[in-house]
Amino acid sequence: MIRSVALFTHVIGMLVLFIGIAIEWLGLEPLRRAATPEHASSWVRLQDMLPRVYGIALITLLASGMYLARQIGAFDLAFVRLALGLMILMGILGGLRVALFMRAAIALAVVYLMIDKPLLSPSLVVTGVAVAVGLTISLLSTARSPGSHQRAIESAVPRDR
Repeated sequence: MIRSVALFTHVIGMLVLFIGIAIEWLGLEPLRRAATPEHASSWVRLQDMLPRVYGIALITLLASGMYLARQIGAFDLAFVRLALGLMILMGILGGLRVALFMRAAIALAVVYLMIDKPLLSPSLVVTGVAVAVGLTISLLSTARSPGSHQRAIESAVPRDR
C-alpha cells in the first residue's frame, strides 16, 4: 500500500514538473510578441510562479523517488543515478530560458529511464539523444527570435532605484 502511494506521488511530481514546463513554454511566446510593458507584465507574473511549481515538483520527486529506490535497493543501479543526475542538471539549467526545450527533453529521458530501467550504456545513449535533441530545438527556437522576449521582460519588470 505504501509503495503504491509513493509511486502515485512520484507520478504526480512528474506531472507537476511537466505542468511547469508547459506554463513556461506557453508564457514565452506571448512575451516574445509583447508590444508594451503592460502586455508583457501579465506574462512575467505567470513566469514568477514557476519557482514554486518547480519546487513542489522537485521535493515530491526526490522524496518519493528516494523512498522507492531505497525500498528496492536501486541506488546502485545506473538508471537511478543517471536520472538523479539529470534532475540536478535540469535544476542547474532552470535559470536559463534558452534551456527550456533541453529541460523538457531531459525530463522525457528521465521518464523513459524510470519505465525501461536500462543498464548504463543504453541509459547514456538515451541521455545523449535527449540532450542533443533538446539543445538543437533550444538553439533553433532562440535563433528564430533572438533577444525579443528578453527585451519585453526587461521592460515589464520594475527596476529598483
